[in-house]
Amino acid sequence: MMFRSLTWALLPMLLGVGSHPGHSRPEGQVSAVSLSSAGGTAKVQVAVDRGVAVKETRLQNPDRLVLDFEPALKGDFPSYDGQHRGNVADIRVNQFKPTVVRVVVEFDRMPEYRVEQSPNGLV
Repeated sequence: MMFRSLTWALLPMLLGVGSHPGHSRPEGQVSAVSLSSAGGTAKVQVAVDRGVAVKETRLQNPDRLVLDFEPALKGDFPSYDGQHRGNVADIRVNQFKPTVVRVVVEFDRMPEYRVEQSPNGLV
């Protein structure tokens, strides 16, 4: 009997079901992305839970800003409406890795910008 119950206990691990010690569950969430503009300046806001770190990368051809949020899961929210605001051409949000949400902001031309993280979870 002991052998049978041990087999059943190992079965989920062998089938890849259940918890995986090598993969930690993200604690945070990217819950919204918004874009507004005033006076020719575009402002992208990303709502994130506290404890989520952001890493920024600039890329060219086309000009874009890549923001990686970790550890985080992508929440359920509408995608970018496609309207140009300032020189923002597109915004894409995807679950890039199991614990990384990637936000890509594509520009007509790369503007001067700054990334700030506020205490209330907006970036």
